[in-house]
Amino acid sequence: MTTLHDQLNTDNGELLNKSKSLRDMCAIWNMEAEYAAIDKARTARADKLEQEAQAQTQACKRQRLEAGAEGGAGSASEAKEGKDDGVVRVSVAHDAKKCEQGWDPKSLLFNYCRKYDHADPVYVAEQGRDKQFRGYVRVLGGTFGPTKAEPNKRKLQQTSALACLTHKKLNPTRNGLLPEDLKALNEAGEGRDSRKA
Repeated sequence: MTTLHDQLNTDNGELLNKSKSLRDMCAIWNMEAEYAAIDKARTARADKLEQEAQAQTQACKRQRLEAGAEGGAGSASEAKEGKDDGVVRVSVAHDAKKCEQGWDPKSLLFNYCRKYDHADPVYVAEQGRDKQFRGYVRVLGGTFGPTKAEPNKRKLQQTSALACLTHKKLNPTRNGLLPEDLKALNEAGEGRDSRKA
């Protein structure tokens, strides 16, 4: 009885040790036709998956563009206010170095929405040919974004949240309370933190 180890000492065993690909291994046992058929099917499947992925990507981009254009171009007065394609554009700048952890605009907007039972913010960002990101946040019944592009998605999300807070004239604090709420708490003696973001 011969073992597999004994087969390594044959001509086919030596060729198998020297083979560098599956195609070479199949050639040793005259299985090139089977290998070619499997490789052709695998390549066709990979091409089909690539086409499906590209179609899905295009559909997502189309949906985002349609969602951004739902509000229409707006009137001339809206254009002066910075509204385009239903997005309210606000000139804002966010400096992360000046924010304490948990006090950044994105967290404040999220906490505000949770406290007052609004839907969570939805951020949309697209990278342009200049490698800058442009986008907006959809929240509180509107769509808000900064007037200028940002170097990364994180900063774009922060400035989009800040644009929403600025346009809506909201100044929520860390715990999601508005200044009026804090005033009422202070008068009742229940709260002492009146810092604003």
